[in-house]
Amino acid sequence: MNTKSGFRMQEISKRYGNAEVLSRISCSITPGTGWGILGNSGCGKSTLLRLLAGLEIPDTGTVYLNGQMISAHGKILMPPGKRKISMVFQDLALWPNLT
Repeated sequence: MNTKSGFRMQEISKRYGNAEVLSRISCSITPGTGWGILGNSGCGKSTLLRLLAGLEIPDTGTVYLNGQMISAHGKILMPPGKRKISMVFQDLALWPNLT
């Protein structure tokens, strides 16, 4: 993979209180490819996507977008609005009156 395009995550970990949701996850996502995240309920799928989108802060590790570090060492270095990515949520949190 060209390290200057797409997402790259290195050694990402995330905890909620005592629950470790992600532990040292590393992956690369190349633009133009199809991919999916599979797993049981509560295994960290949504947390991983929220970390990519900048809606959560990784406890450890780094996230890169097109070669630029966007999250690292427990800090968001590029705000979500500057990442030019989108995410579809699982529930109707924004407009519960719509079907």
